[in-house]
Amino acid sequence: NTKVDMRFNVKSAYWLGDRVRDKILQM
Repeated sequence: NTKVDMRFNVKSAYWLGDRVRDKILQM
């Protein structure tokens, strides 16, 4: 599932700010 992969990548993306990461995860 692409969405699951994206969520996993976002969680791994420590270079993103917490706010940005949370916003993407809520999509």
